[in-house]
Order: sequence, then structure tokens, then C-alpha cells
Amino acid sequence: MARVTLADGQELVHQDDRTPLLRSLESHGHYSECRNGYCGACKTVLAKGKVKYLTEPMAYLRPGQILPCCCVPDGDIELA
Repeated sequence: MARVTLADGQELVHQDDRTPLLRSLESHGHYSECRNGYCGACKTVLAKGKVKYLTEPMAYLRPGQILPCCCVPDGDIELA
């Protein structure tokens, strides 16, 4: 279980380390299309903490960016 702090200050709890972070974000109104790490539409900046990828993303990521569709928090995280 990990606490996720969103850029607007909202907090949510991500409970399952086998379910992509995007599922938890969707419960708070954040949506994306592909869900496979290909399109990059869900790119998000990770301000604090670490994530683990369930599948290796195919989209280009700059340092500090993550793809919530294919990663899980590795402890508490903060998104920018």
C-alpha cells in the first residue's frame, strides 16, 4: 500500500502492487487511452519517490517522467 499525493494536493491510496497506478488515478478523475505504455498519453512527472514498472514502457520518457498505465508506486510517491 502506498500513499500518492497529486499535484493539486489530493491524496489517494494505491493498494495493490500488481495493479497499475493509472487505475487509482482514474478513481480520482484522471483518464488515459492506451494503457500499455505505448502512446505516452498518461506521462506524469514524479516529484518524489520511486515506481516499479510492471511492463517496460515503449513510449519515450524524459528524466523524472513516469507512465502510470504500467507502473506501481514503490512506497509513497508525489506527482507534479
